[in-house]
Amino acid sequence: NSAVVCAPWIPAFLAATYFQPCERHRHHKKNECTFFCITCGTRPHSVCQHCMGAHAGHQVIQVRRYVYCDVVRACDISNFVDASGVQNYIINSAKVMFLNHRPHSKIGRANGVDICRTCHRQLREGYSYCSLACKVRHSTIVVHLNGLLV
Repeated sequence: NSAVVCAPWIPAFLAATYFQPCERHRHHKKNECTFFCITCGTRPHSVCQHCMGAHAGHQVIQVRRYVYCDVVRACDISNFVDASGVQNYIINSAKVMFLNHRPHSKIGRANGVDICRTCHRQLREGYSYCSLACKVRHSTIVVHLNGLLV
């Protein structure tokens, strides 16, 4: 959990707005902001493909869309944080996970179904969190409750 809690760019990554037109490149085609630069990332600012030249050599993560929600490939995010326990989905043959929690229709634990430790969304067996944000939120709470300085 400490890898998630310690990464100073994680809050900005989760708070950034994706799939909006880039202000700097508003007159270009394909100007949606779908990337986040980890190297520069202490503020919630996503960038488009035209901005990528300014981030050459930086560590960058691409955010994708699934059912109107922001997702990231599990193999991409796992290079930077411990995302274990976050439920994965298969989309276009790639494992992805949601950045932020999604609204849920069923609350609570029914018939032994696993639930998210943070928002209580039902999960597939073996998972603890519905999204990266829920894992970060839970990990931060655990750190504060234990009185640890990370």
